Amino acid sequence: MAVSLVASCSDPLGPEQEALDRNLARWRRLAPAHYSYRYHLQCFCGPALTRPMILVVRDGEVAGATYVETGEPVDQPVLLWLPTVEGLFERIREAIDQEAEVLVVEYDEEFGYPTLASVDISRMIADEEYSFTASQLEPLDSE
Repeated sequence: MAVSLVASCSDPLGPEQEALDRNLARWRRLAPAHYSYRYHLQCFCGPALTRPMILVVRDGEVAGATYVETGEPVDQPVLLWLPTVEGLFERIREAIDQEAEVLVVEYDEEFGYPTLASVDISRMIADEEYSFTASQLEPLDSE
């Protein structure tokens, strides 16, 4: 179950920021050092980034990823663009700081990580909006 936030970000210290801070604190308290999660980005940024993936994060870095539909590994240059859960929080913070006209965010109730974000910085600009989903977070062994 998730907590939803739908807002126009006219006040960067408003409820959007409070929800981000509360969930980021929960994540930092409970986050495993190593984990995997399913990530799907939707944007005008090319198919290598927009195919659903399973990301593996070790010690705060994306260590690898595979495409969900094929199981093929994601190429090394693409890995540089993939976010850890901390990176997902950063994207939301940037949207708040930019006073996005549309910001919809849902957070995982257990770990606090963002499970959905939809961002449109300006309705007057085409192709800068994006959304992502994150799900199926699984702690991994330290090996």
